[in-house]
Amino acid sequence: MKNLVYLFIILFFITNILFGQKTTSDSKAIVVNFTEIEKESVPIPTPRGPRNIPNLKIEIVNKDNIFDNEELSNNILDAEEQIQIKYRITNIGNATGKSISLLFNENPNLSYKTNFYIGNLEPNDSKEISLNITASRNVQTNNNNQIVANLSEKNNYNPRPLGYRFSTKKYEKPLLDFEIDVTNIDEQNRVSEIIRGNSD
Repeated sequence: MKNLVYLFIILFFITNILFGQKTTSDSKAIVVNFTEIEKESVPIPTPRGPRNIPNLKIEIVNKDNIFDNEELSNNILDAEEQIQIKYRITNIGNATGKSISLLFNENPNLSYKTNFYIGNLEPNDSKEISLNITASRNVQTNNNNQIVANLSEKNNYNPRPLGYRFSTKKYEKPLLDFEIDVTNIDEQNRVSEIIRGNSD
């Protein structure tokens, strides 16, 4: 009887050991499968640094004193007058800007250069361009003249255009102000009468 009890106890322990290993093995398989599925559905992002591209900036350096002289004191560009706009182009990016040009729109009554070639700009480099604008004799009165500056870069890393508005005034003939010296005329007439009387 005791032998049977011992045998039963031994069989019980053997059974627990066998079934326990199987359960542990199945559990590990489930975890592994779950991990594989998780990797496929949620990809691990690849770390990336900042892109190496040029970042061009354009600004007007003298925007507050373009009309700051006696001839332009009325803040209007009259016929046959000239103003100068100074532009600064800066590369604030981290790569070279290549084959850069500064381009302007055309205006039939204003005379100025519309294309400036700048070339390459390294990071943190800048260049200034002076644009001289002359109003023709035929310029019309207009309060909304606009000069638009565009930057063109070889790989199309172009900033937004920059516009500047100003007024023009058409040519007006000067009014001549003069006086007639009546006294002098009377004196000349009197001398003429004397000369005529002597000749008679």
